Amino acid sequence: MFWDKLIITFVQHWGSSFWDHFFIVMTCLGEPYLYLPLIVIIYWCVDRRLGKRLSFILFFSTFTNLALKNIIMRPRPIGSSGIRSIYTKSADGWSFPSGHTQQSTAFWWGLASCWTKPLIIGLGISLVTMIGLSRIYLGVHWPSDVLGGFIIGALVVNIYLTIEKKLPAYWIDGAALLCTALLSFYSLRLPHFCDPLGAGIFTGFLAGATLEVRDGRAETKSSFNRWMQLLIGFSGLIILWLGLKALLPVGIYFAYGRALVVGLWIGAGAPWVFRRSAAPGKSRWKSSVNH
Repeated sequence: MFWDKLIITFVQHWGSSFWDHFFIVMTCLGEPYLYLPLIVIIYWCVDRRLGKRLSFILFFSTFTNLALKNIIMRPRPIGSSGIRSIYTKSADGWSFPSGHTQQSTAFWWGLASCWTKPLIIGLGISLVTMIGLSRIYLGVHWPSDVLGGFIIGALVVNIYLTIEKKLPAYWIDGAALLCTALLSFYSLRLPHFCDPLGAGIFTGFLAGATLEVRDGRAETKSSFNRWMQLLIGFSGLIILWLGLKALLPVGIYFAYGRALVVGLWIGAGAPWVFRRSAAPGKSRWKSSVNH
C-alpha cells in the first residue's frame, strides 16, 4: 500500500488541467460498453466466429472481474490523504482489479491473438497502457489494481484460447450461458454492483451468437452490403430499444428484459435479416480464427 500511494502521488505531481482532460478521455476509452459496438461490427460484417470469440472473452473477463472485486473487496484510494481523485463517476464498486484495465487488455489481447497485425498490436499496447495510467493519474485505482488488471486480462484470454482448442464448442457455449445466467441473477439482486442492462445484453448476445454461428465469415463480399448491414442492424437495435422502453413499464426486470431482446437481435436476429436481404457470398475478409 505504501508503494501504491507513493506512485500515485508521484504521477499526480505532474498534473495539470491538460492532463486531467487527457486522462479522462483515456479512461473513457476503457469503458467496457465501448468495446461492445466494436465486437458487434466485427460480428455482423467481418467474421462471425471472431466476433463470438471476442464477446466470450469480454464476458468471461467481466465475470472474473466482478467476482474478484467482490471477493477481495479492496477499498479505492478515493478519499485517502494526499491523493486527488477526479472523474470518480467512473469508479463504481471495489478497487481490485481495475475493470477498465482488465477489459481493455482482454479485448486488445484477444483481437491481437487472432489478427497478428502490427497496427492492431501497436494500437492495443498504446491504448491499454494509457488506460491503465489514467486510472492511477485520476486517483481512482491503486497501481497494483492496474497491474492486476493487466495480468488477469491477459490470463483470461490465454486460458480461454487454450480451453477453446481442447473442448468441444458446446461445452464452451454451455459454460458461457451458465455464467450469464449467474451474472443476470446477481445483477437483478444487486443492481448497484452489476448493471442489469449490461447483463441482459451479454446474455442475449451470447445466446443468439451460439445459435447463429456456422461458418466464421460474414455473408457479404461488397463494402456497400456491409454498410447496409450496419444500417439495418443498428436501426433495428435502436427501434427495439426505444420501442420496448416506451411500451414496457418502468422497473429493473423490464429493463433487463429489454436488454435481453436487444442482445438476441444482435446475436441472431440481425444476421437472420442480413441473409434474407442480400444474396449470400464469401466475404473478402480473411481471418486467422481457426474454424
